[in-house]
Amino acid sequence: MIDWLLQRITDGLGGKYPREFINFANYSKEAQEELESFEENCLISGMAVKKAFSKVSEVKCDTYLSEFPKLRKHFDRFRGKDTARYSREEIFVLMDGLEPQGDDMLQELYETGMLEAKRGKAFADNLFEIPKLYRIGLGLVLRGRP
Repeated sequence: MIDWLLQRITDGLGGKYPREFINFANYSKEAQEELESFEENCLISGMAVKKAFSKVSEVKCDTYLSEFPKLRKHFDRFRGKDTARYSREEIFVLMDGLEPQGDDMLQELYETGMLEAKRGKAFADNLFEIPKLYRIGLGLVLRGRP
């Protein structure tokens, strides 16, 4: 279970921060109280933890939008998309018409941890992935597990 949690609070730079872990714990407790039932030998059920993850992702994205308001429109362009992996060219097309753009835009999204460079650093990579931490908050529509 701890590995599952850590995978979901890790940003694109590999950072795992106490704020997200604390939020995860608090939202899991709240979700468990809403469920009003407990699994045997568990204080907080897997269902409550899974439910809490959505809120962790949404709060993280909201926090980043307040910290990086110039990237708001960039974040919005991911809403409704059905993939978390993008080539450099796909991101450039998706963000067409926004500022910052091009390599500067990629670098800023990378430095916030919102994009993970799959084979190196943002300025040198051609393949990027949105970390699990941001997917629900960005409004991605992905099949499978969160």
